[in-house]
Amino acid sequence: MRAGFDHRFPINDLHVCAALLDPSQRHLDIVQDYLTERETNGVQFLSSIIDKYCTGATADTARCATVGEPTADDEPL
Repeated sequence: MRAGFDHRFPINDLHVCAALLDPSQRHLDIVQDYLTERETNGVQFLSSIIDKYCTGATADTARCATVGEPTADDEPL
């Protein structure tokens, strides 16, 4: 049955990223297996995802680079 699920609903990087960021899902065996197959750990994996999605010369990059710094959008009305 699991092979059928794995075939129909393959796990990808974004699924694992979401599971790692959700404390209730972080220790799922399938997530740990995914990380082991790629010879990495959760911190390295999340760092690579940040690098992958927060690089380039777009406006979103500036937002990714300044995480934690207040912006005009963050101020109350």
